[in-house]
Amino acid sequence: MSRNLRSSPPRLSLQDINPLGSAGSWELAIVLGLATWSYAVLSTLAGRAAVSHHDQMLLALVLVTLGVVLSIVASAPKNGGFARFDFVLIVSLALGAALLQGNASSGGVPSIATDWGPLALAGVLAGASSFRPQIDQLWAGFVAATVMTVAMAVEGLQSSPTFGVPYFVITAVAPIVIVTIGQSAYTRHAIRSLKAWRLGFEQTREDMRTFVPSKVGRKIGQDFLTEISVDVQPLFARILGSGIITEGDSRMAAAATERIRIRLVGIAHQTWLERLPVTVHDQGRVAERIDVSARAAVTALVNGLAAHGVGDIVIQLTSAEGSQQILTNVTGTHSQPRIALRTQIAPILRVMYVVFANVTVVYEPTKMTLQFDYGVD
Repeated sequence: MSRNLRSSPPRLSLQDINPLGSAGSWELAIVLGLATWSYAVLSTLAGRAAVSHHDQMLLALVLVTLGVVLSIVASAPKNGGFARFDFVLIVSLALGAALLQGNASSGGVPSIATDWGPLALAGVLAGASSFRPQIDQLWAGFVAATVMTVAMAVEGLQSSPTFGVPYFVITAVAPIVIVTIGQSAYTRHAIRSLKAWRLGFEQTREDMRTFVPSKVGRKIGQDFLTEISVDVQPLFARILGSGIITEGDSRMAAAATERIRIRLVGIAHQTWLERLPVTVHDQGRVAERIDVSARAAVTALVNGLAAHGVGDIVIQLTSAEGSQQILTNVTGTHSQPRIALRTQIAPILRVMYVVFANVTVVYEPTKMTLQFDYGVD
């Protein structure tokens, strides 16, 4: 379903307001997730002599593994960024792993090199920067930092670290605080900048409406001249050559006039979707219910598919019974390998995954089908 881009900045994520620009965030999430998991495993192996509760350490590794895997899967482009429940679950798994890791190593000398829990938790929070709003990032960071402060203080009091408990606690919690403040500040600044750019663009578009209609009119006129030149030019040539207008000429002129009138009426009744170079089946004219952001996404989809060799594009829109949802089916033909086509249109599909709901793509040897929903259940 369409996202509400009119929300205040704290309620928006970077992926909501700039899905195409955030398309690379999934690759970053994968890198951060694998780095976090590798760090946890290597630190466990390096500090295995200090582990006093092997079962808890094993469970901590299982939890951090689940958190990393869930973060990568949930942030995949086809999911449009993970939901709040997924985010809470991912942070909870990482926090639980950090607490278990600290308890499993209790009794030994605390060391940042082997106590991987806080840094692993910070890595999970960093991987979520493009997928959750600023308010969620701040709350997650605050809760994680508070819990870890208490846990590390207890561990420090029991183990008597070399440089004292305060130093041990601050060193352990600092990465969580830095990541939280840094990513939330960046998210807020980026969203404000993008919204300011959009407002400027909208204002420019409003200013251009004073002369754009004349350009549109000239374009329509040129299209008309091209369409009727085959019939009209011979008629004009015959009239100018003979110097008289026959009854047949009058009938031809009347027929040309009727074609122009029909064409004008047809353009006046076209929807924005019917003006695209596609075949449209929209008996209920539900396309007019689609907002500007979703229209832009569909237009980019059509242009992108055509640019990558997909032809005979057909778009069918139907309104779901008992709801405001618009069910959309897009089909097209192609002659290239499916893997090549999938790679070429991947950036476009990432936007579709964010803007619309229930996006599915089926690739066949010579045909592709794309389905998605728009609206509110």
